[in-house]
Amino acid sequence: MAQAGETPAFQMPQLSKVAPLILMITLNKFDFDKMGYRQYCEFAFIGVQIGCWIVLMMISKKINEKPDNASGTKIKIPAEMVMGNEAKPAREMTEKEYDLEKFSEARTQQLMGGVILCAVYYNWQSLMPLIFQTVMAPLNLTENPLFLIYMLKKEQARPFPKANPFGLPETPAAPAAEEPQPPLPEPEEPKTIESSDAAALAAELERKTAELASVKAELASVKQSSAGDDALSDTSDTVMVEGEGGASGLRKTAAGQKKGAGGE
Repeated sequence: MAQAGETPAFQMPQLSKVAPLILMITLNKFDFDKMGYRQYCEFAFIGVQIGCWIVLMMISKKINEKPDNASGTKIKIPAEMVMGNEAKPAREMTEKEYDLEKFSEARTQQLMGGVILCAVYYNWQSLMPLIFQTVMAPLNLTENPLFLIYMLKKEQARPFPKANPFGLPETPAAPAAEEPQPPLPEPEEPKTIESSDAAALAAELERKTAELASVKAELASVKQSSAGDDALSDTSDTVMVEGEGGASGLRKTAAGQKKGAGGE
C-alpha cells in the first residue's frame, strides 16, 4: 500500500479489457466458419454458460452459509450517482448483505449476456459475438471480487472498486472523515491553602474592610458638611431679606418727616 507522498504502483489492465482487442484481430484474420469450426464454437458457448452458472451457484451457497455480520462491523456504502443523479443513497450493510447484493448483480449480468447473445446469433448467425461471449463470460466471472473471495480465498476490501472502461480499478470512495473532537479539559486538582496563606488572606480581608469603613465615614462627613452649607445659605438669605425690609422702612420714615417739616 503506497504511503502518502509516494507514487502508486502501476497496475496492469485486466485481461477482460485486453481480450476483446486480441479476439478482434484473430477473428479478422481467421474465418472459423469457413474452417468448419461453427459447431465447435456453439458447443463451447453452451459449455461455458453451464460452467459459469455452476460457479455462480457455488458462490451463492458459500455466501448463504456465511454467518450474519461475522466481522461485527457494517460496511459504509457511498451513494451511487448516475448522470449526476443519485441512483442509490448512501447506506450501511453487513458483509453478507453486501455480498448477496453483488451476487445478484453478477447473476443478472450473466443471464442478460446469455439471452442477448442467443437472440443475436439466432437472427444473424454470426460467430464473432458468439466467440466473444464464450471468452469474455468466464474472464469477467473470474475477475469478480466474489469469485476471488469465495473460490480463491483471497481477501478483498469492501465496498468493491468499480472498474473503469480502461480496465484499471477505481479507488473506492473513502468514507467521510469525522471532524476531530476537541480534547476535554483536564479537571483541575483542588488547591490546598496552607495556614500562612490563610493568615495572609484574613489580613488582606481586614485591610479591605477597614478601607471600606473609612470611605463610608468620609462620605457621611461630606454629606453633613453639605447639609450645613445649605442651612447657612438659607440663614444669610433670610437676614438679607429682613435687612432690606428694615432699610426700606427707615427710608419711608425719613421721607415722611421731611414732608411734615416742609408743611410747617
